[in-house]
Amino acid sequence: MAGTRGLSLQLPLGEESLPPPPPEPPPGDPDVERPPVIGGHLEQAVLIQQTKPVYPALARTARVEGIVVLEGTISEQGKVEDVHVVSGHPMLVDAAIKAVQKWKYRPAKLNGQIMSCPVRIQVRFMLKYPGD
Repeated sequence: MAGTRGLSLQLPLGEESLPPPPPEPPPGDPDVERPPVIGGHLEQAVLIQQTKPVYPALARTARVEGIVVLEGTISEQGKVEDVHVVSGHPMLVDAAIKAVQKWKYRPAKLNGQIMSCPVRIQVRFMLKYPGD
């Protein structure tokens, strides 16, 4: 057998022949908030300035009384924000919201750190009659 040659092809096993490794995952998404700490020392928010609501004239004439229940957030600056109505007579709701948005709180603290917190507020509208 005259001159059969076997061909052998070898590729170098250097880095240029391997696909690049996948990128490393990021260490963490900076926009993801850390979970709240459970336990510790909690100081509740405290109301320090309360503006009384102006009784709407139409509601007074119609002798409408009642309680408006609102929910919102006490900000880190002590303001009531993101207020929405849970219940209450429609004639009284706007006056209650306007008053509550002027209220000031000493903000809540968790382990000495100021934080925002949810709040549920009841605003009572009661007519005064002569002789009361």
